[in-house]
Amino acid sequence: MTEKGLVTKLSGKSMCVKMFPLTSCGECKACDAHKRSDMTIEIENTCNASVGDYVSVDMKETILAGAVIFYGIPLMAFIIGILLGWLITPGLVSESLREPVTAAIGVSFLLLSYLCIRLADPLIKSHTTFPVATAIISNDLEDDPEEEKEY
Repeated sequence: MTEKGLVTKLSGKSMCVKMFPLTSCGECKACDAHKRSDMTIEIENTCNASVGDYVSVDMKETILAGAVIFYGIPLMAFIIGILLGWLITPGLVSESLREPVTAAIGVSFLLLSYLCIRLADPLIKSHTTFPVATAIISNDLEDDPEEEKEY
């Protein structure tokens, strides 16, 4: 997915880019994009852009990968913890404590998954694609994005 953004700040080899939500974002409501007029991200300045330039930003599969890592893995860990707790508690605790102990095991697995994600963060970052500025485009937001200049 390629989007358009405005370079607002340069800092060494990186730049801050103000991203504008697409018109389709307003109807989705899957995130808070419909409530914001813009969002700023920091990315590597691979196209030698200057402050005030509009750049084409390739989002790749960053959003989906992040959702799977930070929502899918903990959800699976929680479900596995609940199922495991439900299977092992009948012989270990009384019937009245079975559900609270099962819930505690599920929450423990959930918290453990977040801890594992946190510890694996450097590895995740090294294997995850991040947004990349691919080209400087027209300095007028209303211009046709087909008129891209490759540098």
